[in-house]
Amino acid sequence: MNLTLLLLLLLFCFALWLGLYLIQRDWRKGYLRMAGLGLVSYAFALGFRALISMISNDGEILVSLYQIFIYQPVLLWAGGLLHLLPTESKARGLLPFYYYGQILTTELLIVFALLGTFPDWALVLATGLPIFIYLI
Repeated sequence: MNLTLLLLLLLFCFALWLGLYLIQRDWRKGYLRMAGLGLVSYAFALGFRALISMISNDGEILVSLYQIFIYQPVLLWAGGLLHLLPTESKARGLLPFYYYGQILTTELLIVFALLGTFPDWALVLATGLPIFIYLI
């Protein structure tokens, strides 16, 4: 076991533990839920990266899943920021659109990654466009 793999394993365990702790702390608070889910997603990305480094041949599915899960925390943490807005803010009306958009984006990225039918720019567009819209 080389040092890089050991570091990935330690970071995976820490990110997974912290994410699950935040989720368990209070599921009803949206910012804790989104931060925890973002950390769990980041832990999965680290796990896929460790698996990629362990196998000798290039696993295309693992690389695709790694790319999806490395961008996923950004979307989840953006949702957490929406939960931190004051309750009287009009931007909080975006929360239902955020949840449906997040689910749809994730499902489409996973399906297309498993099929291997979309270029890398589609991944950046699918994850970056919602963030850009939320910031506007």
